[in-house]
Amino acid sequence: MGFVLTDLALGRALAHRHADLRTDAKWWQSTAQSPDTKVIVTNQAMIAVVGNSLKYVSPADVADTTLAYLGEYEGTHFATVLDDIETWPADWQWENLRQLGKDLDALESGLATTAVALSNWHRNHTHCSRCGAETFVTHAGWVRQCPKDGSEHYPRMDNAIIVNVIDKADRILLARQTVWAENHYSIVAGFVEPGETFE
Repeated sequence: MGFVLTDLALGRALAHRHADLRTDAKWWQSTAQSPDTKVIVTNQAMIAVVGNSLKYVSPADVADTTLAYLGEYEGTHFATVLDDIETWPADWQWENLRQLGKDLDALESGLATTAVALSNWHRNHTHCSRCGAETFVTHAGWVRQCPKDGSEHYPRMDNAIIVNVIDKADRILLARQTVWAENHYSIVAGFVEPGETFE
């Protein structure tokens, strides 16, 4: 019998990511400014913490920064700061995700992993890969768009699964997207966004 990984510290998440709402600029503006939204602060891949938990601030505390949407859990929305800011309060604690990850619960683990991945991606992809123009943040922090050629740039998605599902009659399960040409099918496969669980 093989070894089974049952609790991957940085592979857990509970927040609903609401990918369907990210393109709604009015919704995002309202959510990003709401005093009920909790904001996680990252800075050069470090995360602001209080003990073994994430430190949350309100959007008003980081009003001059660019935020990205992380998700919603039990009615509370979460965001993260995308900008690296050099002057935070001197008494704040900072931890690396690898050091902190094992101590976080499933909700905070998923939020922290997504926050670090998004902020790192934004930090390293500031210009259009097609024409070199400086891009701007859109889609609630999940897309960078080029003002010159209109192209959209997304965080890296990783292959998560590709399977061959066969029943007792030796038939294979195939799937298709409605946008595909007629009679085009594929075996079941999927990808994960930064901080998204395999499930």
